[in-house]
Amino acid sequence: MSLLYHSEADVKAELKNIDIQASGTIIITSQVAGYMAATEARVNSIISRKYVLPITDALYPEAFAIIKTICIKLSAGRCEQILRRNSAEANNAGDGTRLRSLIKEAEDMLEDILKDNLLLTGATRFKAISSNVSFDTSGQASNSPTIQKGIKQW
Repeated sequence: MSLLYHSEADVKAELKNIDIQASGTIIITSQVAGYMAATEARVNSIISRKYVLPITDALYPEAFAIIKTICIKLSAGRCEQILRRNSAEANNAGDGTRLRSLIKEAEDMLEDILKDNLLLTGATRFKAISSNVSFDTSGQASNSPTIQKGIKQW
């Protein structure tokens, strides 16, 4: 599964290099990959309400950095929740305040993007579309009727 915004190494770094392996650990690589994919899908679904996707590092580095930060915080917060629930040792991974602040900070950033308080610099925004758009062309001078009265047309 290909991820665009963040990697397992990013999540490990946010969790202070907690042990994540293919097996034999409290949280395994496949679980982390699942959380990361779900996070990116969720973030994309929210951002796509305002911006054209994809937002890549090559095209929009400033916007990409913001999205990457959001994804890392959400994925790390999710992993930390699992660690706390599944292990007594996980209580040493940090306190509950840090956990809440990781997820809350990311959620606040997403909300700010939707409210236009946090702009994704350089990224292409959707143009506002009015629901009152009319396709009536009767007022245009070049409009000529396609069916004429009293003339044999076919």
